[in-house]
Amino acid sequence: MEADYAVDPVRSGPGKGSERRTMSAAILVTGGTGTVGRKLVRKLVAAGRDVRVLSRKDRPGVEPGTPKLPDWPDWFVGDLRTGHGLAKALEGVGIVVHCASVPGHDVEATAQLLIAATRAEKPHIVYPSMIGADRIEDAAYRDRRAIERLLADSELPWTVVRVGHLHEHIDAALRRASRKPWMFVPADTSYQPIAAEDVANRLVDLCTPMQAHQLPDVGGPEIIDAEDLTAYWLNVVGKKRKLIPVRKRGKLYAGYREGWHLAPDRLVGHQTFAEFMTELMAAQGKPAEDKAEAKAAAKAAAKEEKAKKAKEPKPPKEKRRRGQDAATADDASAEASESGDKTPS
Repeated sequence: MEADYAVDPVRSGPGKGSERRTMSAAILVTGGTGTVGRKLVRKLVAAGRDVRVLSRKDRPGVEPGTPKLPDWPDWFVGDLRTGHGLAKALEGVGIVVHCASVPGHDVEATAQLLIAATRAEKPHIVYPSMIGADRIEDAAYRDRRAIERLLADSELPWTVVRVGHLHEHIDAALRRASRKPWMFVPADTSYQPIAAEDVANRLVDLCTPMQAHQLPDVGGPEIIDAEDLTAYWLNVVGKKRKLIPVRKRGKLYAGYREGWHLAPDRLVGHQTFAEFMTELMAAQGKPAEDKAEAKAAAKAAAKEEKAKKAKEPKPPKEKRRRGQDAATADDASAEASESGDKTPS
């Protein structure tokens, strides 16, 4: 992605360690095991940066005390809600990319991080927010707006970039919604989904000693009607559901209908939703364009086989029973004649 934003020299501030804020400074990624954070960590490690991951749990699949491999980031266990472990994780850190989300406690968790960062090296905080955070009156968006204000009011250098809905999150939401034979689709609503890969690339660009404050939004490469998006997804995964457009209530969907979650002048993502689904289905062992066709062909073949069996003549059940009864009676009469049995007079 193009770096089309202006930057200012980082405020070194009166805190200790300002001289260590260079390109070689350590980078701490909160939420480093999430959808965006995981991709970001891999890219930074591949670029040879000194990367740390903050997680509530030990490194998955690795026993504590196992020597770190060269392509592994450093792993720190900490809790953003309580602040436990943050001081240690922030030692020597020059940049923090705050990708973590603590549902219902995002603002408090970020406040804990900023307090610990202020006491440490005063690192540059990079925060991926959400397009519409400044306008949509929904809890998740209000939390993002509050976090942006915390950063602006802090003593730390900061950069905020708002991004659109992720392909991965839309796919997961549609999978949950498709568990029933019908799907409610928000009417008069469009989406501008973006790949987590594209977001991670943008965040890599921002992992510098330079702060940029509020950057232009980062949206996906296309804007798609919600009903068209859902119908396309159903076709790709080979499901058939009844789509019911609904004018959903609430401030969230009111904001969506206004298009406040879109950035039509910022179509900067590279991967379209169709390309994402093709890649996803291929990873699952089935090309996206063949999935629906294969399922339809199998269904048609089963229907044809059922119709063929229905045309085959079958003997009437009642006649078959009578024939069996007559044969049994003849056999019994023959056995009686051979044995000399007579009917008493």
